[in-house]
Amino acid sequence: MEKNIGFRVTVEFDCTDMIDEKTFHDEFNCDPMAAYRFVSDNFNDSPLNFSIDDRIIKVELLIT
Repeated sequence: MEKNIGFRVTVEFDCTDMIDEKTFHDEFNCDPMAAYRFVSDNFNDSPLNFSIDDRIIKVELLIT
């Protein structure tokens, strides 16, 4: 029986001008994960909506 081949693709996004420095420092204690979680509505909003550039970093094989 043949198996299906899949890929896990890791992509890096450049998301500029997401938050001002004072807010980043005062409200998120300089924690990028906390700030992005807030900006992205608890990670529900895709980085594609904020990104000015993206690139594929890694492709891994998935066999199902």
